[in-house]
Amino acid sequence: MSNNALPRIYFHSSEKYTHEILKRTLEKFSDFIELIDSTESVDLDNLEKNVKSLVWLEYEDLPFEKLQASSNPASHNYNTLFANSYCIRKGLIRKAQNSNCIKHYIAKNPDSILTSGIPETWILELDDLDYLDEALDECFEVRDSLIENESIFSGEITDKKTTKFILKPSMTSKGAGIYIFDSLERLEKILQDELEDPEEEEEVDESESEDKKEIDWSSAGYGSAASQIREFVIQRYVDNPLLLKSYGSRKFHIRTYCAAISGIKVFVYKQMLALFASSTYDRNFENPADVFSHITNTHVQTENKEFDPNNVVFSFWDLANSAEGYLDNDINVSDLENIYSQIKKLTGEVFDAVSNQPTNFQPWPNCFEVFGLDFIVDDNFNVFFLEANAYPDFKQTGQDLQNIVHGFLDSVSNLAVSEFFDLDLDALNVDRKFDDNLELVLTKQLSGSNFKRI
Repeated sequence: MSNNALPRIYFHSSEKYTHEILKRTLEKFSDFIELIDSTESVDLDNLEKNVKSLVWLEYEDLPFEKLQASSNPASHNYNTLFANSYCIRKGLIRKAQNSNCIKHYIAKNPDSILTSGIPETWILELDDLDYLDEALDECFEVRDSLIENESIFSGEITDKKTTKFILKPSMTSKGAGIYIFDSLERLEKILQDELEDPEEEEEVDESESEDKKEIDWSSAGYGSAASQIREFVIQRYVDNPLLLKSYGSRKFHIRTYCAAISGIKVFVYKQMLALFASSTYDRNFENPADVFSHITNTHVQTENKEFDPNNVVFSFWDLANSAEGYLDNDINVSDLENIYSQIKKLTGEVFDAVSNQPTNFQPWPNCFEVFGLDFIVDDNFNVFFLEANAYPDFKQTGQDLQNIVHGFLDSVSNLAVSEFFDLDLDALNVDRKFDDNLELVLTKQLSGSNFKRI
C-alpha cells in the first residue's frame, strides 16, 4: 500500500441510535478518508502499516496494546493508530476514585471551585452488613448526622431539619442502585437488599403499596449494584434543587457532553440537556423511596407507568421558556449563562484533578474520548458536579433532540480528524457549523511544565 493511501476510520456503536448518527456524521469525510462501517469485528491485527487509522469502537473492542505502541516515538508504527477512548480513566468515571482524586486536588488547591461545587462525599466499603458500624467509622460525619436526625424525628431537636444522603454504587450507570436515606434504619435496609444473595431473596409482600416499593434494580434490567462491586459513595443530598413551576416543579439535572483529546485538552459542548424526573418533587421528603420524584435518570423514569418520553428531556437553553413555550418567571437567560459558566469551570477543574493522578487517569496522546457529565443546580443557582459517564447513553436524548447529539459528534469528529490526521478542514471545505459550540475549558501538557487552565 502506498504511503499516499487514504487515512481510515473504523467505526461502530452497539447502540443503533448512536451508530446511525455517527455514520451520518462521518460521511462528510468520505472524499478524503476511507470510512469502514465495522458492524462485524475488525481485524485489527492486520492494519496496514503507514496508513493512519482511527478506530471509533466500543471500549472492549479497542486494541490498547497497539495503541500504546503507536504512542511511542520509538515504534515503527508511531503516530499511525488512534482511538476514541483512553485506556485508564477510572479516576473520572468510578465514583469512589473520582472522589479521592478531587479530595487530593482540593487539598492542594483550596481556592478551587470544586471546594463548593461537589456535594460532600464519603466512600463506604462493605461486604457484610454485620460490619456496617465499622464501615461508618470511616464516615463518622454521616453516622453523626443520622443520629442527630433521630433526635429531630423524635422532637428533641426542633430548630433543625434532617440531613439527607444519597447512596450510589461506585461503578454502576443508568441510575442503578441509587437510594435516598435519612436514617440508619433505612440505610441498613438498603444495604441488606443490596448485599443479600439474590437466590435467598424473599417475595415482596403483596400488601405493600406499589407507590411505596423500591425499584428492583436487577429485575428492571440493571443488574444488582452489589454484584458489580461492593464499593459505594455516600453524598450529602442536595435537597433544595432548582424547581421550575412551568415544568411541573420537578427535579432535574443537566447532562453536559464533553470531549477530551490527547494529553490533554478538554472541551464542553454548549448545547446541553435538562433531564427531569417524571413526578413532582417531594419537598417534604415524605417518601424517600419514590425514585420518580428524587432520581432524575431517564432510564429510571421509564419504569414509571405514567412515563412520557416527551416530558422528561428538554434542551437546557429552552428552560427560560416554559414547557408551553412562554417565558418562565423562575429562570431567565442570564441565569442559564451563569449556570453554564459554572459548568465550564467545574468541568475544567474535574479533569485537572483526575489528570494529576496517572494511576487513575492516563490521557494518551493518540486517543480522545467523549463523556457525559451530570450536574445539579440548587435554588440559589449554585451548580454541583455529580458524576461523569464514559460512553454516555445518547439514546436518552430521544428523537426530537437528536440534533444535539449529532452536533456534538460532528464537532468532535472534526476535532479528532484535524488533530490526528493533520488535515486542514477549512481547505477541504468541511462543514464546521457546530464547532463553535465546542468550548475549550482545559489545556494541559502532562509531559512537561507547560500548563494552562482556561
